[in-house]
Amino acid sequence: MKNLLVTGATGGIGKEICIYFSNIGYKVIGLYNKNKETADFLSEKYGVATYQVDISNQQGVSLALCDIQKKYGKISVVINSAGVTKRGLLQDNTEQDYLDIFNVNVKGVFNICKSLIWDLVETKGDIINISSIWATRPASCEVLYSASKGAIESFTRSLADELKYSGVKVNAISPGFVDTPINKGITEQELKDFLQENNLKRVIDAKEIAELCQKIILSNKTGEIYEIFG
Repeated sequence: MKNLLVTGATGGIGKEICIYFSNIGYKVIGLYNKNKETADFLSEKYGVATYQVDISNQQGVSLALCDIQKKYGKISVVINSAGVTKRGLLQDNTEQDYLDIFNVNVKGVFNICKSLIWDLVETKGDIINISSIWATRPASCEVLYSASKGAIESFTRSLADELKYSGVKVNAISPGFVDTPINKGITEQELKDFLQENNLKRVIDAKEIAELCQKIILSNKTGEIYEIFG
């Protein structure tokens, strides 16, 4: 049984990834920050091993991974799904907003990947980073989030090149509008206008992201950004 680690395990995309890979025979370890209720649900119903960890804190990540490796062995797949945003005009964003977004969306990925490189080299494993359509398209009121996801796509390509002779594949998924709690709060008309303005035909179901993760693991490609815009 392969061990798969998911960050943001209690978020909309992370939760579906945990469920999907648990159902096809992986031992799933989920890292989460706040949503203990969902973490308990994943543990009780799907056998996901959940750990409450601030992934922006290197020491906390190291302690959690040490315990995980002792209990379950080496990690074969890492899916960095954790992400936060704060919509608003740039002039209204604070330095704390910048730190909050980049600490999770970028530093968190750095901390996890750096800590698990040797596991992944030994298992010839996979890293999959969840990016966003806003990494490459203009996104008003999403400047900080867009910049963080642009950084993740550069990080993905560079790390893939660095590890290409080690047998580790590094790829990213760039979704369009996904039906998750982070995207709740907009009206039906606003959603319709948004899809039309961005030439998107439909909303993406989070389970589609999980299914794409499996296809990426089964492929031989590395350094790819897989777009799933709908």
